[in-house]
Amino acid sequence: MAKILVHGSLHATIYEGDSLSNPHRTTGSAPAFFRK
Repeated sequence: MAKILVHGSLHATIYEGDSLSNPHRTTGSAPAFFRK
């Protein structure tokens, strides 16, 4: 169970980081704490 949660968190972090580093691929799905 913990492995699934960690994998999910890692995947989400990588996805958010990728979206933030690519302004041309803005999805607006970044959490509020990333936009502060």
